Amino acid sequence: QKSSFIQILKSVPRVLTSDSKQRLERKIARVARSPDTITKVAERYYTFAQNREKTQDKYRRTLNRLTATVGDLPIPHLTASALRGYRDDLTARESLSAAVCADFTPIIGLLRYAVNEGLIDISPMAGVKLPKERRAIEEMKWLPFDPSEMV
Repeated sequence: QKSSFIQILKSVPRVLTSDSKQRLERKIARVARSPDTITKVAERYYTFAQNREKTQDKYRRTLNRLTATVGDLPIPHLTASALRGYRDDLTARESLSAAVCADFTPIIGLLRYAVNEGLIDISPMAGVKLPKERRAIEEMKWLPFDPSEMV
């Protein structure tokens, strides 16, 4: 099957739109099964980052939600468009923009790791804008107790 896709790819005209080229690459990736899927690169990232066990568990939960939404794609096929869709899904479910940003923390770290390891040239997060925090600083910070509140 792999060789038939390669033959098809060679017979396709050289001028492809980026969207059609990406769809064709994804079809080939399904057959070829790239070793650099989100889940597999994430496991290497956890080892490299040497995070605490609970931090790794949180990162795994977050990346499992991402792969449930976009699929366990090869890292080069993870697009800014897919990440924007994931962001929009989170924004619809989460009431605070800080929660959305916190959910993207492991994704940003994973993609930075992929860039540093040469798996991708540019992080797709460059094309994703995260929501800004709208709460006042006073609402976000923990304030000390007043002496009158101490009983």
